[in-house]
Amino acid sequence: LRVLELPESHLGPSELECLARGLAQNRSVRAVNFNYNELGDAGLVILCSALKARSMVNTLGLRAVNAGAAGAAALATLLQHDSAVTGLDLANNSIGDAGAVAIARALEAAHSLSSIDLSGNGIGTEGAVAVARALRSGGALKHIDFAQNPGGDEGAVEWARMLSMSPSVEHICLADTNLGEVGARALLAALSCSTSGLLSLALGTQQQQQQPFPQQRTDPSPTPAPPTPSLCNTIPVALHRAIRQALRLRQRQQQPQDVTSPSSQGKSEGEGAHPQAGVQQRPAQPAPAGTTARGPVQAPKPPSPEMAPFSATPPWKPLTVYPLRTPTLSAQARPAREPPLRVPFIAPEGSVF
Repeated sequence: LRVLELPESHLGPSELECLARGLAQNRSVRAVNFNYNELGDAGLVILCSALKARSMVNTLGLRAVNAGAAGAAALATLLQHDSAVTGLDLANNSIGDAGAVAIARALEAAHSLSSIDLSGNGIGTEGAVAVARALRSGGALKHIDFAQNPGGDEGAVEWARMLSMSPSVEHICLADTNLGEVGARALLAALSCSTSGLLSLALGTQQQQQQPFPQQRTDPSPTPAPPTPSLCNTIPVALHRAIRQALRLRQRQQQPQDVTSPSSQGKSEGEGAHPQAGVQQRPAQPAPAGTTARGPVQAPKPPSPEMAPFSATPPWKPLTVYPLRTPTLSAQARPAREPPLRVPFIAPEGSVF
């Protein structure tokens, strides 16, 4: 067993305790998916305690498991305990700034983690600044999803400083983070730094772009939830266009360039192809008679005598042809016939009838 997937299985802390005992003794499971289960902080504490024992799990799916700051602290302890976790999905929870600060402390020591998803956790400016500063030290983190967290311009400025100093981060999502012009200009300045390894930066709306799993269950209580403030980014169009152009330029620079293009391989030196430095060019030799540059000339193959002669009777059912019916016109729609042209007959002279 390599992958354990139990999404939407109505698991709670009591059911997870039995599974955790098996994971503590298992050495073959590499990925665990507990998305959309009511685990809570107590369930995360039980799971992390079992994984710290001797497990080799490297991918954790904990999306929408009702995790709070205590559950985030338990995960931070797991990441600091020389864990083999390389991917962590903690989206659509409520860890807040306190949980983000705990995760940030673990990121400074978690050099094996390469992907983390913290979107939709209600992380404010304090948590965004803490996570961004923790990633300045480097590490193996390449993918960061921080969408739907109100980090604001102050958090975006810290993200820009981190991106200008960290060559490992390649993809980051800051959609719906209440980002303004100040933060966008800081991100644009970070893209011009040669030490940055960023290749993808998402700043658009995230609510309609990705919904890989069903929506989170709503509270059946009749009390209506308070309206949430808008987290959409307010970036000028010209500034957004400049950021996209800078990203395209970085992607082109990262693409490997071919030394010899296919169009110049068949050209000779006189036709515009440049010879390589230090390589002696051999003169072209004429091809012998009956051959070409690609090989000997092949004569067309004669028809095979075993081929059956053409038969005029097709093996399929012939197409039925129906007579063409001409539409009949009414008397009013019929065109009027012109009288025939009558030419008088003049007999030649001397003719006898």
